[in-house]
Amino acid sequence: MDKPKVLVFIDWFYPAYKAGGPIRSVSGMVKQLSNDFEFYLVTSNQDLGEEIIDVAPNKWIKKKEFSVIYLDNAKRGKKTYLKIISKINPSKIYINSLFSRSFSIEPILAARSLNFNQKIVLAPRGMLGAGALKVKKLKKFSFLILTNWIQFFKGITWHSTSASESEEIRKWFPKSTIKLAKNLVELPDIIGDRVSNKNKNELKLIFFSRISSKKNLLFAIDLISNYSNISLDIFGPIEDQDYWNECNKVILEKDVKAEYKGVAKPNELDEILIKYDFFLFPTLHENFGHVISESLLRGTPVICSDQTYWRNLEKQKAGFDLPLDKEVFKKTLNFCYEMTPEIHQEFIEGSTNLGKNYALDKTEINNTKKLFSIE
Repeated sequence: MDKPKVLVFIDWFYPAYKAGGPIRSVSGMVKQLSNDFEFYLVTSNQDLGEEIIDVAPNKWIKKKEFSVIYLDNAKRGKKTYLKIISKINPSKIYINSLFSRSFSIEPILAARSLNFNQKIVLAPRGMLGAGALKVKKLKKFSFLILTNWIQFFKGITWHSTSASESEEIRKWFPKSTIKLAKNLVELPDIIGDRVSNKNKNELKLIFFSRISSKKNLLFAIDLISNYSNISLDIFGPIEDQDYWNECNKVILEKDVKAEYKGVAKPNELDEILIKYDFFLFPTLHENFGHVISESLLRGTPVICSDQTYWRNLEKQKAGFDLPLDKEVFKKTLNFCYEMTPEIHQEFIEGSTNLGKNYALDKTEINNTKKLFSIE
């Protein structure tokens, strides 16, 4: 029996990696569900920042778990999408992102022209969160008001990855059909063999994420500015140059023990993360936080804000999720600074167990399958 076909539209996909979470979300989903569905991915031949990636554009490439086509600028648009949808005739069309013209709006218009409207599943990927809406606020609010007024999303199914995201969707689109299914993640090649090399009264921290105000790197830099034995290595694409200039200015003026290390590629994470005692991530908002799951799976405990999916970390000895209060963060940093290798090993094991248990949760895998069930 042929597997149901799922056609996926996403702005960026591997080997592009700088966009972070959305790429990881789709990759995890496709790899976990490839035995049940036949996936076709439509994406661009660029990475975040418009860098051209090393792929053959405008032709289908067969991979182990899916087929993918990387479209250049000239080929993106409704005309091409009409041909793709007609040829593949998918059971479901899965849209990632809410505001993308090329990979959200135009695919929906093409699908609607072919009467595929009831087959569309739209994942907003946290873009309706308060923190995300603050960026380009006027443009986004205008879009949301207009699409609500013309009922642009009528008939589609929304994919929510958390109860809070369901509330965000209903706030703007009260009559929406919403299905809740948490993000699926990929398992690294090696899990559970990390041994602590932490020194008492020393703390090696890592920040790895896109560098923008939403990720709150400046907060992290300011936190460690008065510590001589706490270091912070920073990995990630510079999305907002002005914000990074502000961060770098504080590093230089206060002689902070923080250093920008460039962009880490996905295949480098195993080697990089195990060098650090904790992942410091005081983000303003994350719909999920793939960087957190990646850190946990590699046995690197997390010190993050309470504005992500990941909660009660201390109870599970996987880290700390804290309110965005500098005194609370500093108290936790002091605790981690004084932590012995023996206690740190307990946090390594707690992190690994939490990450692994989430990744292998059959309930969430089945919930995601239901997104693409034929009703």
